[in-house]
Amino acid sequence: MALETGDFRPICVNLRFTRKDSFPFQFTLTQSAVAIDLTSSTFLLTVNTTADGSGTELFQVSENNTPGVAGIVEFLPSVLNHTQVVGEYFYDVQWTDASANVRTVANGAYEFAEEVTS
Repeated sequence: MALETGDFRPICVNLRFTRKDSFPFQFTLTQSAVAIDLTSSTFLLTVNTTADGSGTELFQVSENNTPGVAGIVEFLPSVLNHTQVVGEYFYDVQWTDASANVRTVANGAYEFAEEVTS
């Protein structure tokens, strides 16, 4: 019998957007290259001014799809969510499974660039 250790820290994915854009984006959760069944799961994306969450929460959105066996979770921040001052903020994605277990699966920078076309 072998005992494997796991790294359960969130994966760091830096996200970059243009201000006022509202387009869905997705994460696919896998384990050993196989999609995780996310049936009956919920997700929250929270954006804050500080990496440790002690700053100002800019917005929070839940998943835009019904997560299922394909392991895909989609978020759709609104134009209002993305009307922020140009700069770098921080986010994390929290997963609550069907048994109410909570795990932070992704985090990193959430950056806004200025739009050229208004």
